[in-house]
Amino acid sequence: MLVRLGAYIRTSYDTGPYIVEKVDGPCTCPEYIRSINGDVRPSKPHYHLTVLGVERHEKGKTYWLNGYTMDGRSVWSKDRLTDASQLELFA
Repeated sequence: MLVRLGAYIRTSYDTGPYIVEKVDGPCTCPEYIRSINGDVRPSKPHYHLTVLGVERHEKGKTYWLNGYTMDGRSVWSKDRLTDASQLELFA
């Protein structure tokens, strides 16, 4: 299980690293873009994450990562979360 409180994560679209502060869910809400276009069919079960930036320019800033499974896969796209806990070893 990648998604858990205190986990140090990064996204596949090169944002982060973040620390997971809060995990909400599971829920089946539709993807935001789909819902504003009138498609309110439920999504696969997923979670919404509140995360904090950890790098100097964003340290302590709050961000939200929505629509992820506990193993870090997005239910709406091919995006993934990865474990960033070992990245500092190579910096």
